[in-house]
Formats: sequence, structure tokens, C-alpha cells
Amino acid sequence: MVSAIITNNRKVLAISILSLVLTLSLALSTTAAFSWYGNVTIGTNSTTDGAKIGAYIGSSATANAVQEVGAGSFADGQYVITAGCSAGDAVFLKVWGINATAGICELGPATGNNSNLSVSLVASGGSCTYSQACSDTNYFCCSGSTEVNDGSTTGATCKSTCAAATTPTSGSGSGGSSGGGGGGSALKSESSTPVTISGSGSKDLSFTKTVDIAVSNVELTTTAAAAITNGKVTVKETKVSSGISSGVAKGNTKVYKYLSITKQNIKSEDLEKAKITFEVSFGWINSNNIDPDSVKLNRYVKSEWVTLNTKRLGKANSRGYVYEAETPDFSIFAVSGEKRPDKLTAFQLIDIIEAFYADTSPYNAFQVIDLIEKFYADA
Repeated sequence: MVSAIITNNRKVLAISILSLVLTLSLALSTTAAFSWYGNVTIGTNSTTDGAKIGAYIGSSATANAVQEVGAGSFADGQYVITAGCSAGDAVFLKVWGINATAGICELGPATGNNSNLSVSLVASGGSCTYSQACSDTNYFCCSGSTEVNDGSTTGATCKSTCAAATTPTSGSGSGGSSGGGGGGSALKSESSTPVTISGSGSKDLSFTKTVDIAVSNVELTTTAAAAITNGKVTVKETKVSSGISSGVAKGNTKVYKYLSITKQNIKSEDLEKAKITFEVSFGWINSNNIDPDSVKLNRYVKSEWVTLNTKRLGKANSRGYVYEAETPDFSIFAVSGEKRPDKLTAFQLIDIIEAFYADTSPYNAFQVIDLIEKFYADA
């Protein structure tokens, strides 16, 4: 009993010390995490769930952060986005790559700014970085013969067609639902480059639409009898019925995305196993108060959900966490996570603070301070 009291006292003392260090480091630092929030209107359409908001620092063509309207617990048509920036940086917010507003990254007690965003879609021949930015829903954002949907490619324009283009699509990132974010509401998909494999071995199949489909890589491990010609794997966001979703999205478990992963010209007997590498955005983790270590990949097989062995690998740039899971074959998958308890224990708070200093936390400095203050207020 005495030992337990001493241990808890040490934990509380450690929190006090770390709180002081955190406050001092913020006072001396020139780096800030600043947030913008508000409503989004595209043209005259205020039903914009699923539209992508990007925060761009200065003249950078690559988004510092990306969030989706209405994702997670956000209200319909609303967004919250947090950019990691330095005091005084110009930050440009874009909807589907279209400039919406500019702001200044600030240090100090104000850590957020209410900013409603309104943009007009791009006419034929206009510059774009997403097909959803084109005013004609049958148009594509084309860079040469390639359809563009990455938010950063320069020189692309809205056209009626470009070689190999498909219907413009948008992802939801909110547990399998999709919205009408301007320019289309179909679900994202991507197929790997065809491969030929003979006999046992391993082969990586990479994907570029990770922000939308979560998956960045699939590693195939083949059997000695494998004979694969022009084999490929397709990953697609999907929806499932309430009867199926209820088997995984229940209690404190939230679903990030439902995915359909299929194989073409690959037989089940060709596969020994497959390793799926996927990402979960910080925005979803934060807005749903998810424990990042609880994220799992679940496979729907024989009318039930099977939780796959999943491990966290680290961070994916500024986007989110990276995970890896093994599966014996492909079918319907769900990426899920468990909500944190409303009241943190001292041990959980210590873990959060340690993760912050190790640069592996989904929380920015101001959010960590809020958690510390809430802990003391609830004590």
C-alpha cells in the first residue's frame, strides 16, 4: 500500500516537472501549432462534407496539413485544421486546392482562429490540383495524360478528358460515409502496377492515394507454387451495411475507413500472406479522442470480423501514424481505434507527455497543456 502511494506521488511529481518544462520550452520556442476552424461553402453549396482542406506554409506547393470537411466528430459543413508553423509564417488555406484565405501563424494564448471558407470551382482550362475543383463534374484535373488528385501538382488544368482518367472521386475519412464535397462523391480507389512473380518470394506493391485510401503499401509473400502474370491489387474505400458495421463499430470503437481490397490474376493458393501498411490521420485521432496504440486492421471473413495482428510503426510526415498488419488473403477491411477514457490516469498522461517529447504524439503543444490542466482540474 505504502509502495503504491509512493509510486503515485512520484508520477504526480513527474507530471508537475514535465508541465513546467513544457511551459518553459513553449515560451522559448519559435515553433507553433495554430488552428483554423469554421464553415465551408463551395459556390452556393454549403453541403461540403468530404471536401479536402489543405494548409500551405508560404510558397510551398505541398500541404503542411490536410483535413476533410465534416470528418470525425465535426459538424456537417465544418472543418478544423492545425498547421505546424513558425511565428509570423503566412499560411494559405485551400479547398480542393483552390485558394480560400490567408492567415498568419501566431504564438501566444490564442491558438485558433475562426475562419469561414468560400471558394468558386474552376472553369474549363483553369489551374487545378484536384478533379473535384473543376466546375463541370464530368471534367478531370489533367497533367498531361494523368489525372491529378494530390493537391500539389503544378501545371494541371481542368479538361473534359485525359488519357486513363476515371470519374472524379472524393474520400470521406469518417468511418465509411461519403459526402458531396463539390465535383463528385464517389469513393476513392487505386490499383497497383501489374507484377509477374514465379515461385516463393516477396514483392512490394505501392500506392500513392494514401490520404484517401489509407493504404500505402501491400507486400505479397508468395508460395513456391506461385505463378502470377500481370497480377495486381486494388484498394478501394467502401461502405458496409449497418448489420455488418455493427460487428466492429460498437462501444468505444470507432471506424476510420472501410476498405475493399481485391486481387486480380492472383490466386489464393499463390499467397502465403500479405502485409498491409496503412496510415491513420492525426485529424481523425484527435477529433475522436482515439488512443493511437489501439488502432487495428480488421478483416471481414465468413460473416464475422477478425482482428488482425497490427503494430504501430511511427509517424507519416505530418499526416498521421503508420501501421502494419498481416492478412492471409483479401476481402473487406475496417481500420478501427478505441476512444480514450474521458478522464486520464496519471500513467496515461505521462505516456502522452513522453510521446510529445519523442515527437510521436498526435497532440500539439497546446493540446498537451490542455490535457495537463484538465488532469489537475479533475484531480
